[in-house]
Amino acid sequence: MRILSQHRIALVAFGLLFLAAAAAHWFLVRPLKLALAENAEEIAKKETRLQRTGLPLDASLLEEEIRFLDAQLNGARGQPGLLATTRLVLDTSTRMFMDRVAAQYGTAEQFRRNADRVFFQSDFSRISLKLAERNILLEPGVLGLSDESPSPYIYQLLLRIWTAERLADLAAEAGLTVAPVAGGKAADLRLLEVRGYKLNEADKLPYLIELPVQATLLGEMPQVKSFLRSLTAGGNFLPASQVELFADDPARQVYHDGTNVKVTGLRLRVQCSAFFLLSAAVSPAPGEGSATIPAGG
Repeated sequence: MRILSQHRIALVAFGLLFLAAAAAHWFLVRPLKLALAENAEEIAKKETRLQRTGLPLDASLLEEEIRFLDAQLNGARGQPGLLATTRLVLDTSTRMFMDRVAAQYGTAEQFRRNADRVFFQSDFSRISLKLAERNILLEPGVLGLSDESPSPYIYQLLLRIWTAERLADLAAEAGLTVAPVAGGKAADLRLLEVRGYKLNEADKLPYLIELPVQATLLGEMPQVKSFLRSLTAGGNFLPASQVELFADDPARQVYHDGTNVKVTGLRLRVQCSAFFLLSAAVSPAPGEGSATIPAGG
């Protein structure tokens, strides 16, 4: 009986040890093995992705590549990187009207929020009279804008008429004239729809707006060349996106001078765009959530 009792005790102890071992395996070892398997699988996936990038998997080579890319991005040895260059290009391309804005409103944000219709109507009248003295008659139906144009974005109305003024000024400085529309006296000067650009689809306010303008200009080839150069020189950034040049048939006898051919009376149809950078920190005004901002014309 004593031997049987000892066997039972040993069997119970063995059973308890087995249960303890099974529990330890289930609750401790098994989760660790699963975690190790998942980590190994994740590591294998990451290695595959890294191999596809073409980046070196060696740590020292990878660190060297990171230093190179950092120098490209942030600059090194006194040379600007991509970030600084991008900021400079963006600043240069959007500063054409900032002196006016700073003088009247201080910042782009204040300009966007506080531009008022009275100031717009006053400036529209000033520009219309100024251009009329050069026989450039702004007809709202052609221009696409008037001093009564409805828009909740008055700052856009100002930027648009300033864009038309700048294009007309550069044409005059180059010696070109603005052609009238066919069969009328109004200047063939047209403001097109304003476009807004976002960094992310979720953004409610564009960080940049584009102000396209189109005109038909008359002059000679040297004047056309001078005008096209001036669009992105001397503090101007009004790059041409479309250029069409028309002239009479050079085969006509009137254009021949000995062995040389003269082509005169050129007609230039050009579409340009000004750009304005809005403050990304401001909250949007009601209705400013679309990727294309209403032109307000």
